[in-house]
Amino acid sequence: MGFFQKIAVNALGFVILSWLLQPYFMVASIPTAVFASFLLALMNVTVKPLLHIFALPLTIITFGIFSFVINAIVLTIVSSLMGPQFSFSSFWAAFIVSILLTMIQQFAERLFYGK
Repeated sequence: MGFFQKIAVNALGFVILSWLLQPYFMVASIPTAVFASFLLALMNVTVKPLLHIFALPLTIITFGIFSFVINAIVLTIVSSLMGPQFSFSSFWAAFIVSILLTMIQQFAERLFYGK
């Protein structure tokens, strides 16, 4: 998937998940979801690799499951930068959103590209 397709899938995922997990995850509007997707892409390029390097031993011990915790940390950073327009009620809400967003991304990848 291209960059803008990933942004669109993430934004759509944010909107759907905020509707499904309404009291725990909130996105104010579709433009907010798009901006949060751009910010998430920026964090995935800058902050996430550093977190993966520092957490490599934990990731190896947990057979990669700790990656979801890293994704939740990155989503929490995005939430703190976005303010109340994009927010989680707790870290565990961010953790659940990270798992579900990964599933949505995988579904979109297989739907559009058959991989």
